[in-house]
Amino acid sequence: MKRITIILKPTSECNFRCSYCYHADTNYERGRMSLELFEEIIQKTVSYYNDIVLIFHGGEPLLMGYDFFVKALEIIKKYTTKYVNIKLGIQTNGFLLDEKFCSLFQANGILPAISFDGPGELNSLRDKTDEVTKRIVELKSKGYSLNLLGVITKRNLFKLNECHDFAKVNHCHYKMNPVFESGGAKEDNNYLISSKEYIDALKEFLPIWMSDETAISDFEPISSLVYMALTKIGRGCTVCGCLTKWISIHHDGTLYPCGRSYPEEYCLGRIQDIDNLSLAFNHPNFKKLIKGAIQRRDNCYHTCSYYSMCQGGCNNDSLLKGDLAQPSGFWCDVYKEMIPFIQEYCQNNLDKIANIHVVELLKRCDYGKHND
Repeated sequence: MKRITIILKPTSECNFRCSYCYHADTNYERGRMSLELFEEIIQKTVSYYNDIVLIFHGGEPLLMGYDFFVKALEIIKKYTTKYVNIKLGIQTNGFLLDEKFCSLFQANGILPAISFDGPGELNSLRDKTDEVTKRIVELKSKGYSLNLLGVITKRNLFKLNECHDFAKVNHCHYKMNPVFESGGAKEDNNYLISSKEYIDALKEFLPIWMSDETAISDFEPISSLVYMALTKIGRGCTVCGCLTKWISIHHDGTLYPCGRSYPEEYCLGRIQDIDNLSLAFNHPNFKKLIKGAIQRRDNCYHTCSYYSMCQGGCNNDSLLKGDLAQPSGFWCDVYKEMIPFIQEYCQNNLDKIANIHVVELLKRCDYGKHND
């Protein structure tokens, strides 16, 4: 199977101005993707790949309007065959997400993910917190499936339990990532967190999540760290060696290595100028990205015992720190501290672990009484 994940940004426009947004660097560039270009993208993808994940992203993708998605889904159906599988997702701020959109998405197997940093003041760095909170509760009460994707800043760092409880009550999976050191969050002490602060917060939350029988199984970042610590295998795009497996396409057809913010020197050209999507990885700028990534991974491989789990980390994290050939440092600190901490915690507190997800993982990994 030839696999690819596409972060499709049909527009970089947004109806929010969240204070830490990395799109602030681009001034929320105006412009919207045409359906003709969308079909060209799909055609040039399926001509090479047959296992495709396409995530509508932005900006705010719902600004494209309901009719765009109806027609885009018709195009996707046109190119889906028994030999080509296209799985769809969408990331939205949730403000425009209503029952009409949800019904369309549900009918087409799309699980929307709403950007949400926690209820109330925890979410105060995002626009229209109260409205989005009400929208989540309302849509869930009507039976629609949603996921949540959050940013961890100083505002909610030591409130992970409150974030988890909100998601649990509303039956949503929840992934939270530390704020990127880019866009509106650059050098701002109101947002950025140190690796030590992050580690301290994770250590505080870990026993709470471990002892909760009804905990959300996939509550990132803690669930992935536990998985990594017990299986010694990393999961997620930042630790899987994403090169040639992910790509981002902007509204005008320009291509970048992934959905995060990359400088122009790593632009991979335009979809309009190549015969199929895989040829973007022949671009000289991609070869430059590979060269730096190989240097970093080679160094990590020879100097760090955690390399097999993190694969040298995320290229974008390293770029944000100024050197693609060097690890970001932040995640190095987190892995080196949290992995042995989790392993020791599990070994010494088997009787306190009630989280069903973790119990099953412990059985699988042959830990103590959980092997019975």
